Amino acid sequence: MIVELCLMFAFAGAMGFLPGVEGQITPKHEVDAVWAKLPERWVVASVGAVCVDAQDHVFIINRGGLTDKELDAGISAPPVIEFDPQGNVVHS
Repeated sequence: MIVELCLMFAFAGAMGFLPGVEGQITPKHEVDAVWAKLPERWVVASVGAVCVDAQDHVFIINRGGLTDKELDAGISAPPVIEFDPQGNVVHS
């Protein structure tokens, strides 16, 4: 339950859904499409959640459900993937 709450609040905060402190500037985020360095042929379907720990490691939940066309391009990535700050896979 704690992990699910962490993921939910991390996503909501990143998307700007959580209220900020009055007078505080809301951070802006940019997508870096090549940041995640997945092993060859891993394909991520839709990401269900994202969380960042105290060491700036990023955890994603891969929902799976790839189409036949996507499976022709590779194999389904594991359901949980941990990345280091540079985008390298640490655990899955």
